[in-house]
Amino acid sequence: MNTARNTIQDTKTMILVKAYDLFDRQGFHVTPMREIAKETNLSKAALYYHFENKKALMIGILEMVLDQLRTKLFSIAYDTDAGDAKARLEQFFAWQENSYNTGPRSCFIGTMTLEIAAHDQDFATILNTIFGEWEDALTHLYSHFHDAERSREIAQQTIMEFEGAVMLGLVRNNKTKAIQNAIAHALARTNN
Repeated sequence: MNTARNTIQDTKTMILVKAYDLFDRQGFHVTPMREIAKETNLSKAALYYHFENKKALMIGILEMVLDQLRTKLFSIAYDTDAGDAKARLEQFFAWQENSYNTGPRSCFIGTMTLEIAAHDQDFATILNTIFGEWEDALTHLYSHFHDAERSREIAQQTIMEFEGAVMLGLVRNNKTKAIQNAIAHALARTNN
């Protein structure tokens, strides 16, 4: 019984990962379920066994991404064993830089926000949670240098600059430089 449950979970995870890649490359709206089935080597019936529709699949992907961000990125902000606030900010931004430079073609969360958030409240809710937790983590770190209100403003500005850097980097075909500039600005905000 446990082996069957593991197999189902492994299949579900494989579908999420492959669909994530397809949605990142092609977009949510233009990627049909039959293409996801083909990419996963599953029949459409098997795909629909795991996810009742494309919306449920995207919600699963967004929840998977949120879990990964909580574990790998947001947790850095609160891990006092990882050093002082400045060191944790540096680790936070280093993780983001590595993720953007070695990961998918863009920031999946930013891309999907532009494509799907305005069309479906369920998507908007999860995306808002992701951005909210990102903002909370940065606000926590900046609170070591500024008052609460200023820390929140800086956190919001930092997120906007990172998302803008990803887009500008893609358009100018130099994602690394754009991200490094955003990081430099974000780190400089510990001083003012």
